[in-house]
Amino acid sequence: MLKLPTGVHVQKRPSGKIRYYYHPGRGTAAAGRRVRLPDDPHTAAFWEALARARSKVEHRPTIAGMVDAYLASPEFAEKSTNTKDLYLRYLREFQAELGAMAPDDLKPYSIARLRDNLAATPGRANLTISAIGVVYRWGREQGWVMQASPVAGIGRLKLGEHQPWPQEALDAFPTALPPALARACMVGLYTGQRLGDVLAMRRSAVEGDGIWVRQQKTGKLLLIPLHSAIRQIVLGAPDVVCPKNASGEPFSADQFEGALRRARKNVKVMDGLVFHGLRKNSTVHLIEAGCTEAEVAAVTGMSLQMVVHYGKAARQKKLAVEALRKLELYPQQSNQELSA
Repeated sequence: MLKLPTGVHVQKRPSGKIRYYYHPGRGTAAAGRRVRLPDDPHTAAFWEALARARSKVEHRPTIAGMVDAYLASPEFAEKSTNTKDLYLRYLREFQAELGAMAPDDLKPYSIARLRDNLAATPGRANLTISAIGVVYRWGREQGWVMQASPVAGIGRLKLGEHQPWPQEALDAFPTALPPALARACMVGLYTGQRLGDVLAMRRSAVEGDGIWVRQQKTGKLLLIPLHSAIRQIVLGAPDVVCPKNASGEPFSADQFEGALRRARKNVKVMDGLVFHGLRKNSTVHLIEAGCTEAEVAAVTGMSLQMVVHYGKAARQKKLAVEALRKLELYPQQSNQELSA
């Protein structure tokens, strides 16, 4: 079967006749004017007419229109809630910045400039580039874009690691933060889960001494045992385990992060700390308690490689302590051997 170019629409009439149209962006807010093509795509006349139609399309597609079409697409609808929230945030910013341009007019240097303007937040910069790349890949499939993606070959910014919270911050936050924030931080510390997964926890997911969590990023379904420090927080919740107010309304991740940024300004020992650092604290605590890497992975849902990476400082500390203990015992052992 002949493969037709993107933008060519096939319509079967009640009479059984097949008609062909060139209709870029069909079904979207940025759809171009529909142009009738000859009935036989195997002829030179068909392809000549298609070339003329492409050159005479009156509507000029825009990046803004392409982004809107993508956000309304089945592909976007299938993504996880967390991914949707991130893409929506960064793609709307992309629209506001460059939305008036035609998709094929965007060049790699513009993407590099956009990335560099976000250098203060490298994670955000890299996610923005990734989201744009996804839209352009989809847009090429749907006929919005003819050229190669402007994201291709654009380097990503180096990310710094989220640091675990120091002991002073762990001691301070239960009383220094507003109760709604402190509750979520406590649950994060004792479950090792990401912010989105903590905010999605529900009392109805409790089973026995644990709570079921479907990780938004990985899709893994985990049963997290309830530590005594958070058991009453979880079991006492009417529904949402970590609501933002007394009525039980849930936080969005953006709302929580904004509230934490504002609150930590008043707590000196929490300056610059982010929620994700608690995931590292949880990993370190499990390793220091003598858990194997497989056990840590079972609780946190991390890969074994990530557990090794997150726990390298804790393991170094344990090894150093054990080495010093052996060194302290060495003279005593040597004297005993000499006197024997």
